[in-house]
Parts: sequence; C-alpha cells; structure tokens
Amino acid sequence: MNVADLSRETAVEGGRIYAELMKKGEGIELNDCLIAATSLSLGIHEIVTRDTGHFNRITMTKLTIKVSEIRGKCPVYKKEKGDKS
Repeated sequence: MNVADLSRETAVEGGRIYAELMKKGEGIELNDCLIAATSLSLGIHEIVTRDTGHFNRITMTKLTIKVSEIRGKCPVYKKEKGDKS
C-alpha cells in the first residue's frame, strides 16, 4: 500500500475547496476536502466512497471527480451494515 503525504500545497488546495463550498452554503467536512485535493494532486480522478453526497458537491476544481457508489457491491459493507442485497 502506498501512503500519500499531505503537502503544504495540497493542504492549501483542500482549504480552498472547503472555503468555496462554505461560501455557497454547501459545506462538507474538511477531511473530505483534503481527500479530494490529495487525489487531484496525484492525478486520481475517481474516489470510491459511500459518502457520495459530499464529494458530488466538489465541482469548482478544473478536474472532474467521479464518485462510485459501493453500497451493495462490497462484502465488507454488507457484513457491517446487515445489508442483504
């Protein structure tokens, strides 16, 4: 597994995303903004998450973030949530 460091530039970009969303009244948690900024800095354009509502609000970046919904497709999720689908 590779671990991505949080650079100063990425932290600033995450803060910019956070501030823009707050201005629009669509605030999300700062950690989600940092995840988005980190993925964009690494050239990753798809985030797999159960929290599609937050990441779908991030539209002001030059790159598109695609959000994949994993509900019902992940065996771990089914076990944790008691999902029978």
